[in-house]
Amino acid sequence: APDGADVFARICAFFDRANLSVLDAKIYTTPKGWALDSFLLQSHEMPEHERELLSMVEAELLHDLQKQRPLPAAKGGRLSRRMRHFPLEPRVQWLSPLGQDLAELELSCADRLGLLYAVALVFAQAGVALQSAKIVTLGERVEDRFVVSGAGLGQQSARDKLGAALLAASRV
Repeated sequence: APDGADVFARICAFFDRANLSVLDAKIYTTPKGWALDSFLLQSHEMPEHERELLSMVEAELLHDLQKQRPLPAAKGGRLSRRMRHFPLEPRVQWLSPLGQDLAELELSCADRLGLLYAVALVFAQAGVALQSAKIVTLGERVEDRFVVSGAGLGQQSARDKLGAALLAASRV
């Protein structure tokens, strides 16, 4: 699809509303402005109706992207019982040096339903464009890498502000 300021957030919002978990994703934005995104999804509600689910996603996701309605607030998902007893402290690590408006970061935290949308909403609200991402779910933990661009990301203060917002969104 043509890339836009919040295409990733809109896709994640759709998955959140449909109660679909993103287990793995590869996000890439071409230099000519196209978003090439692939997602590995899991449905907790009707795994035996995979064909109907795929048809629904194909039809309704396209319709949802064309509507351009305001992004809803992120819902807080529940942590698993194991993560409540053995919490994993969220961590944001910047992997690229200061001085560049194109920055790479890694987010590690406990997984929960709606987490990826909460992260995507932080990017959209901060005016940060997602250039590429590798989303990995390892059991009850996620280790996601993002390459983002935006004015000011070459400065420590902007990175600190974005990192704090990501940490807040990754907590329940």
